[in-house]
Amino acid sequence: MRRPEWKDFDIIHAQLFPSQFFMPIAAKALGLKASLITTEQGSFTHRRDKFWGKPVDNWFYQFYDKITCVSGHTLDNMVNWMPQTREKLVVIQNGVDYHQYALGTADRPDRNKPIIVSVGRLTHQKNYETTIKALAHLQDVPFEYWILGTGELEESLRNMVAELKLEDKVKFLGFRNDIPELLNKGDVFLLASHWEGLSLAMVEAMAAGLPVVVSDIPEAREAVTPQSGCGVLVNPNSETDIAAKLRSLLMDYPLRQEMGHKAQVRAADFDMGRIVQEYLNLYRTAV
Repeated sequence: MRRPEWKDFDIIHAQLFPSQFFMPIAAKALGLKASLITTEQGSFTHRRDKFWGKPVDNWFYQFYDKITCVSGHTLDNMVNWMPQTREKLVVIQNGVDYHQYALGTADRPDRNKPIIVSVGRLTHQKNYETTIKALAHLQDVPFEYWILGTGELEESLRNMVAELKLEDKVKFLGFRNDIPELLNKGDVFLLASHWEGLSLAMVEAMAAGLPVVVSDIPEAREAVTPQSGCGVLVNPNSETDIAAKLRSLLMDYPLRQEMGHKAQVRAADFDMGRIVQEYLNLYRTAV
């Protein structure tokens, strides 16, 4: 079979900056006639704070035929940032392999020490500092907290755990290849990020049947709606709010069970099969 060449492609889909910037340049240099598509993964980008952000984005977005956004808020934010892109924008949410994480039902045993799980790099964005401080308010509550991930803040976070005398509760599990299995051993998912797009870690936890405690930010609000009943939203800047919401779940086994079942139902809306079909439909219209 002949190896495909650039000129054979009908569609080129660029993800993230700077590939979003260089793809139109490469397409023009190679004389490609392919349709160009890109994806906005969230409403926060560091380049928007730079003096060059607006003119650079204004230049490269003009070459894209379609721009997918992972949430309605991301789309609205994009319209505010680049109004001329309005007709190119479409919402296609991030998807997960639902069945990879839904290994069983959402039923969990009523453990003496419920397990809280977080998944994500140990960076400023994920806000583990506030999360750990919140746990210090729960010294009277039995629980374990598993942190799955590595990153530049690991040493300082370990020091914070020691200073707050949480070593018997907080476990740093590092980089893992068995996240579906670990989520299915947990009881509550926690992610108090400063900012996120539509968090795949959150949706994966929901598929595993975990009630989610996540930041009250626009993208999370689209998934964790009052109607879904699959979790609670917290102020990521308030350790007392995070602690209070966690306490309610840790002390109420029936509530955890109810929210866990609803989380698994809600996660099915983000199944990869549906998302793939939405992209295929988009690609057909773009050719």
